Amino acid sequence: MNIDVNKFSNNTKNIVYLIILIGQAAWVVFMVFSNQKAIQTTELRSEKRYKREMEMSKDHEIRLRKLEAFASYTKGKNE
Repeated sequence: MNIDVNKFSNNTKNIVYLIILIGQAAWVVFMVFSNQKAIQTTELRSEKRYKREMEMSKDHEIRLRKLEAFASYTKGKNE
């Protein structure tokens, strides 16, 4: 199927180009919003992971302090 573009008027060509341009713009807007949702989801996961790691860090610090206190107590008791 060969279409001779030169047979169409300039107005018809402009309308077709405008339709193509609007379609591309709609596609870009769709992609931006879908990426925005993916970014927000990733941010939420990162925040949850960060909070979880901070709680683990606090727990490890508390355990380490208890072990240091026990080691100091044991060392002082043995001397």
